[in-house]
Amino acid sequence: TTAQAQEEARADAEARGQTVSEQSLRNILGGREGSLSTRGGRFLMSIAYKYIRPGMTDKQVYAALSQVMNHELIHAMKQMGLFTANEWSSLTQAVRKQRYVDEKGNVIKFSYFDRAQALYSTEELRAEGGYESLEAMQEEEAIAELFRDYRVPNKRNKMLQDESGPLTKIFRKIVNFFKGIAGDINKEARDIFESIE
Repeated sequence: TTAQAQEEARADAEARGQTVSEQSLRNILGGREGSLSTRGGRFLMSIAYKYIRPGMTDKQVYAALSQVMNHELIHAMKQMGLFTANEWSSLTQAVRKQRYVDEKGNVIKFSYFDRAQALYSTEELRAEGGYESLEAMQEEEAIAELFRDYRVPNKRNKMLQDESGPLTKIFRKIVNFFKGIAGDINKEARDIFESIE
């Protein structure tokens, strides 16, 4: 039963000295790697711990976490209205054309959008995510997955045909946006520490 599975997941986490939120339990049981929600005007990212397995190296853990976070960042940016209508249109066109690249770097016959249609096909998921339509949810999930894969070099090299095309420009803009935020945060931290001295 679901209750039994939740209790097993919670006991497993507690045995490792961890606590598990209800959202993380839903992620674990639903096969999701992560989710994004808002609380008090802040974005909260949940990552299912089952994707971090015993024996993984630090590098493997970092790669797994960063891939999930790259996916969830697209959802946050969409909710914050950081994409122009033209950018979003370019991205929705790209996910319909770009064939999916699997974990081994193989280009598969279906597109990122086709994959999202298969994985995100229920009204329950649409309502839970607050999307206006199944297609809107599927487009956003496909774009989030495409960005996740864009950040993995062996996948990126298989997907981008035109380095000067709109997809590359938009994804570079996203990366530069977060580099700018990180730079501002580091500068503020330095300023704070210098004022303490």
